[in-house]
Amino acid sequence: VFINGDDGTRLRNYVQTNSSAQVRSIVFGATITNYVTTPLLVEHVGVRLKTDHTRRGDLRVSVISPRGTRSELQHPNDDFNAGPVDATYYSTHQFYESSMGVWTIEVSDEMNAPFGNVTYSEFIVHGVPITDEDWDGLDDSWEQQHFHTLAAGPADDGDFDGESNMSEFIQGTDPLRGSEPFALSVSQW
Repeated sequence: VFINGDDGTRLRNYVQTNSSAQVRSIVFGATITNYVTTPLLVEHVGVRLKTDHTRRGDLRVSVISPRGTRSELQHPNDDFNAGPVDATYYSTHQFYESSMGVWTIEVSDEMNAPFGNVTYSEFIVHGVPITDEDWDGLDDSWEQQHFHTLAAGPADDGDFDGESNMSEFIQGTDPLRGSEPFALSVSQW
């Protein structure tokens, strides 16, 4: 059952005065989706929010990447000020993921009252531009150079050296040639 804020307040007051009443409350919030088609290797993302909420500290703000990486931008806290009136949060948790796909912003009120609304949201993504026709996060020219195809996935490890194709791409190493062992010569001075 979905109820508005006024009905929720009435229900809370009813439960407080009727000890035999049983109520289960589930927090619902605003979910804002952003579809990104620009191919970037993400360096950091930002979320700009404006709300009319009377207690900023009641809110939890998260952003979820197309790959499923969740970054909590604001935890519930003891901030009794209104807002966020106009705040921008940044995260690097999605570092070097592909920007393409659906990004989700979630804003939830973790307390019972007072209530508020998200009046404005903006999603910001900064990263390194790549050509990525197959939407896997790997630059197509790099894939063609090393594999002669776009079939290799970012999590694959063609040379079985423990480094994924994405790691090899970022480091500029050959994904089909195992890493050279680290050579160290120790001598006494």
